[in-house]
Amino acid sequence: MYLSPRNPRVMIAASAVALALVVALSFFVYTQLHEIQVAALAKAHDLIQSALEEGLGRKVTVGAITSGGLDSIVLADVVVPAGPGEGAGAPVLAVRQVIVNYSLLDIVFRRKPVAETVTSVTLVEPVARAGRAPDGRIWPYGLLDSSRLSLSASGAQGFSGSVFVRGGRALRPLR
Repeated sequence: MYLSPRNPRVMIAASAVALALVVALSFFVYTQLHEIQVAALAKAHDLIQSALEEGLGRKVTVGAITSGGLDSIVLADVVVPAGPGEGAGAPVLAVRQVIVNYSLLDIVFRRKPVAETVTSVTLVEPVARAGRAPDGRIWPYGLLDSSRLSLSASGAQGFSGSVFVRGGRALRPLR
């Protein structure tokens, strides 16, 4: 046996080595991009939390923000505390996880801002509380005020993705 490009064994071995190199390089690149994303999310925690506060017009706390892969982020323990006159102090909204999926290709190749590439938002185990105040108004007051949301989420005006809810509950407080 001699080494020749026409020898089928040599071609199979060369193809296997080339495939192994491509897989190893892809894994290395993915790992490096994932590390960059995790570092960026750690630095963006306060920015994301304040954007949610601006959009909802009230205090919001976000636990950890992690990567769900190169095309998603996961916000853990998102809580909107009750305001004055909104029940007995339990949060008006608590979500165990908010999973935001986006198009990595649109970010990389079309250079779109992340807000414009969101394809879906999933609320995992949300618990929402609402009630009626003595003056007859429904609380939480102005939580989803459409004028404030449209101003603060101007990058998401063209959102055509999906919103999913997994395992949610709506509670009416006792008086």
